[in-house]
Amino acid sequence: MAPNFIYPYAKALWIGIRPDYQLNWVRDKFSIVLCNEQLNPSPSLRFLSEIPTAAILCASRELVAKGVGVGGAHCVPPTFSDVQAGSRIEYLLIYHDTDNPATSELAVLQCLNPGYPVIADGNPFTIRWNNGIITP
Repeated sequence: MAPNFIYPYAKALWIGIRPDYQLNWVRDKFSIVLCNEQLNPSPSLRFLSEIPTAAILCASRELVAKGVGVGGAHCVPPTFSDVQAGSRIEYLLIYHDTDNPATSELAVLQCLNPGYPVIADGNPFTIRWNNGIITP
């Protein structure tokens, strides 16, 4: 079981510690993947290419209609229709999508239901954020 967190490198980019670039939730492209228990959550991971292929359950979805409000960021709930029935969905992984896994930086990890993974039944799976807000 892992806690939810913002990856340290992404946090530094969001708050402007790095002078060469700053992440912008609304302007930049962010995507999400669903991961299983083969993901070993660690704040030391930095790029999507560091996530084992076996841990990623389906193709990523770009997050759209993103915005920022009181309490956090929001976007349209993404739907996944390509998750194989019986898959154990443990984590949501949001990353800054550069269209290259080697340069796509990890942003947010959310544990879906600590100790009780969601088991896919073959039907489309939609992420419904808490009051529409994405919070780590």
